[in-house]
Amino acid sequence: MTLVIALVAGSVLGYLIRCWRPARRAAHWAQRQEMGTAAWWAAQPVLAVALAVRLVSHPRQSVRNIRSWQEDQRVEPPQHDPGWAAKRGAR
Repeated sequence: MTLVIALVAGSVLGYLIRCWRPARRAAHWAQRQEMGTAAWWAAQPVLAVALAVRLVSHPRQSVRNIRSWQEDQRVEPPQHDPGWAAKRGAR
């Protein structure tokens, strides 16, 4: 009986923690702090832990995001076709 109560309590607690998402709230708080303030210095360990968790839980995606600034970010402008409306109406 104790095992059943422990499993139910653990499931409920896990559900509540997942809904509340305390780690996400802490990371968002840390990102909102102004640089140079006392709160900003307190937020640095929170951000370091969040980054470490991200690198451990999603290593390929995290490394891809870190390297993304090296990729060419330019997008080719669309080519102007003067006869576009005429071609569209001919269908």
